[in-house]
Amino acid sequence: MTRMIGYFREALVHPDDVLVVEHQLQRAASAVGAPLLQEEIKREPAPTRNPLWSLMETLDRRHDTMLVRTVTDLAARDRVDLRPLMGGPASYRVLWAAVEQLHSGEGGYIVVPSMTHFEGLVVSRPVLMRQIADLHPAVGILDASNADHLAVGANTVVIGEFQVPPVPLAEDIASTNARARIGRAGLADLAPAVDLLVRKLVGTVTEKDHFSGQGHLLTIRIHRDLAASTLVVTCLDTRDFAEVPPHRAVVEACAPGRIARTRWGTSGTATRCELLLPGAQQSEPLSATAR
Repeated sequence: MTRMIGYFREALVHPDDVLVVEHQLQRAASAVGAPLLQEEIKREPAPTRNPLWSLMETLDRRHDTMLVRTVTDLAARDRVDLRPLMGGPASYRVLWAAVEQLHSGEGGYIVVPSMTHFEGLVVSRPVLMRQIADLHPAVGILDASNADHLAVGANTVVIGEFQVPPVPLAEDIASTNARARIGRAGLADLAPAVDLLVRKLVGTVTEKDHFSGQGHLLTIRIHRDLAASTLVVTCLDTRDFAEVPPHRAVVEACAPGRIARTRWGTSGTATRCELLLPGAQQSEPLSATAR
């Protein structure tokens, strides 16, 4: 059974919400068919901060003041280094210890409340993600903020999930991430098909966004459906265009597999594409009108 280790940064979770966050992590693990024990949920301690800075933050929260913003603006204007006052970046000692636990065994997943728990560490998020991606046995990341939309069931094998910002290199970013995960999952034969599909999924919705300044975010999720003998690639977009049919290029890249577009959450869009695994029989295609 796939091993799961939960992780969150105490600095990002209010003390009153700890139990809620722990339950969120356990739900996410359960959604992919793997239990997450209470003792397997790790906490990264908050970095030590100057008491004066903490008091300023408390006053801002309680009395709707702007002390922190005012001081930050003044420091930027006068080129004053506030780091000694604010405290340094957060350690990732607990996180990496959890990663090494999984790596020393048969691999597994780090379950986090959201990807923001990898921000503000002493090592940048891109570097951290590359370090984790290079490990074998593979260590994956499970984002619990999307737990309600994870594929559920014993016949599901999660291969990977990653986010793609709408930037000029979005297609290349998506392609590199997808190929790495497909390769680690032993599905190298499907890499060209997945690469094409991911590029079309990302390219058809971001081709103009980096010029217009749109700030939406894409999440690519890949899993195997063992019961249907398919590889499922889902593109989650924070914008709502669920009523718009998938682009013709996406439909063609997914063929002869099924494709469907639905609303994701309250204001997002999910585009789900199924690629047949080698040797699988084609099922009745799900209709999707291309634009």
